[in-house]
Amino acid sequence: MAEKSMDLTGCRFGKLKVIKRIGTDNSRHSIYECICDCGKITTASTKSLKSGDKKSCGCIRGKNTYHDYTGEKIGNLTVIKRIGVNKSGQPLYDCVCDCGNKVQVTSKRLKGSKKLSCGCIPLVHGFRYERLYGVWSDIKSRCYNPNANGYEYYGGRGIKVCDEWRDNYKNFRDWAYSNGYNENADRGQCTIDRINVNGNYEPNNCRWVNMKIQRENQRPRKLNKKI
Repeated sequence: MAEKSMDLTGCRFGKLKVIKRIGTDNSRHSIYECICDCGKITTASTKSLKSGDKKSCGCIRGKNTYHDYTGEKIGNLTVIKRIGVNKSGQPLYDCVCDCGNKVQVTSKRLKGSKKLSCGCIPLVHGFRYERLYGVWSDIKSRCYNPNANGYEYYGGRGIKVCDEWRDNYKNFRDWAYSNGYNENADRGQCTIDRINVNGNYEPNNCRWVNMKIQRENQRPRKLNKKI
């Protein structure tokens, strides 16, 4: 006896979303084309879907299920949607970073870290211990921290760090290594200098020079006269 006509198109069963009805089986049960969360296409009958016998294309068995991160906020990343799997079979997600960049991230990375970003924020075990990271932190401090040493000569005069660098160490790092920065230079031999001393910290106004050149390029500072 044929089952009552009931279109399951658009319904979700486990990891499967029903795409369309494509026919019937020998028992006159409707057969549907479905797409699995892993991205694969499979077919299933009305009976197998409703009974729960078929919950995926076969990519999950027993307790080997995948958590769906869609809509979650992890670190600086907001997970937009699942887009399939990578070459290793790991679920892959489209994410957007707080800085606006879009990035694709596996479920393994989403599960394993709570400090994720598109790369604009270094991980504790990564860039943060680089010598250059200290330079980046210092220029931001003297521009935005009123308690920083020398703030009156930088942030106090309106000197800023460009948007490209201010919240993105990777951008600053890439620029530095492409424009003469030498991580092995002796102290004082590779310092960041603003070409126009009244200009901001930005790619077109910065260079790497030794302390002698930097001192020659300094803005004259008024000396306090003793009365």
